[in-house]
Amino acid sequence: MIIWMTLSILIGIALFSYIPDCIRGRSLVELKKITVIIPARNEERNIGRLLESLQEQIYPHIEVLVMDDHSTDRTVDIAKSFDVKVISLPSLPDGWLGKSWGCWNGAKAATGELLLFLDADTVLERDGVQHLMAIYYERKTTILSVHPYHEMIRPYEYLSSFFHMLVCSSLSAFHFLQEYKEPSGAFGQCMLCKKRDYFKFGGHAVQRGALLENMAIGQYVLQAGGSVACISGKGAVSMRMYPDGMQSFVEGWSKNFAKGASITNRWMLLFIALWINGIITSCVHLLQPSAAVLFFYLLFVVQIYWVLQRIGNFGIGSALLYPVHVFIFLSVFFLFFVKTFLRRNVSWKGRAIQMKKE
Repeated sequence: MIIWMTLSILIGIALFSYIPDCIRGRSLVELKKITVIIPARNEERNIGRLLESLQEQIYPHIEVLVMDDHSTDRTVDIAKSFDVKVISLPSLPDGWLGKSWGCWNGAKAATGELLLFLDADTVLERDGVQHLMAIYYERKTTILSVHPYHEMIRPYEYLSSFFHMLVCSSLSAFHFLQEYKEPSGAFGQCMLCKKRDYFKFGGHAVQRGALLENMAIGQYVLQAGGSVACISGKGAVSMRMYPDGMQSFVEGWSKNFAKGASITNRWMLLFIALWINGIITSCVHLLQPSAAVLFFYLLFVVQIYWVLQRIGNFGIGSALLYPVHVFIFLSVFFLFFVKTFLRRNVSWKGRAIQMKKE
């Protein structure tokens, strides 16, 4: 037990060695026009907060495009109340998924030299665009991929902790060799790139049917000779995921994690499994506590807290209660395992999505 959990701790250190964020001050090299593209389908609860944060940006030269995907709520009315351009998408063609279709059409309509793709549930700090642009030029990358800082309010939202950590580790985004080995994809909520690079590498059209489109696009760009840099959005862009209740929480995370696990590098998946297995082992042994068990419990608390406070406002409570979070994570994964891997279909935002075999 001691050897196994020691190995798990060391693997956790390797997986989350360095998580860069957007907090430290930066100066811009160039002030170029940027087009913010927001794919939106039934986002009346989110779109206003994002557009308000965009209005307050200190960065000049921002064009905002809201790509409405046949919303049946007040999304369009709310968007039109802001000084932005709202574009109604044509009917979804065969082979396309809604978000990719919105991003693709937004990129074609954009007039900026750079493109910032944002999910409707994200919110920017007042200097968020400026920080993202500065980091993009600093990293000299094809794609800047940002995992927004997760702001949570309701108790069930805090149960996202292990899902977030698995997303970060499955992309090989923050491991100890990141200076020498690029990530295996890109995060899905926030992506920044030059318009010419977007079309050079085929944009969302090359992965039009991918359920996790940005992860697939990141993989394609890397295979085609481009580069991807991953950072935490802390200090620049945040998000609130699945505020509508536990059902959307379960549907959303099962969609994201189950599909992500199926396209993660197999070696990385092995290390993640070993890390998780050690954590599960520590949870099981807590039923019969000893000095050694409590020692490793505290080590896992420290490690998990170190990661979580860089990617969301989880707090020490989430780390101390990590056995509960692990149980929820495993329950959601196994509950939807049959639906996503065997039946190969999921539902999201009122659409049935058929998953193709990889």
